[in-house]
Amino acid sequence: MINALAALEKTTDVQTMSEAEVRNNLDKRFNLNYVEKVTKEDITVTQSGNYLKVEIAYDVIENIWGNLNVLVEFDDVIEVGTP
Repeated sequence: MINALAALEKTTDVQTMSEAEVRNNLDKRFNLNYVEKVTKEDITVTQSGNYLKVEIAYDVIENIWGNLNVLVEFDDVIEVGTP
């Protein structure tokens, strides 16, 4: 997920992309990196003029053994352009 956001941030003219283009770009990168737990509801895209903010936040609960689980929280943001 972090690699996908970093690659998106380096994309030429990313701040001019539409929300659909940003989501499509991330989806392709997630598929390449086998990111399976992120849903469209976990991604927030904020655009204003020449400014783009993309935030991805989600939780994963994995069973380790018996009734022992681990909770992992992911939260990362990129901001491109000037607000």
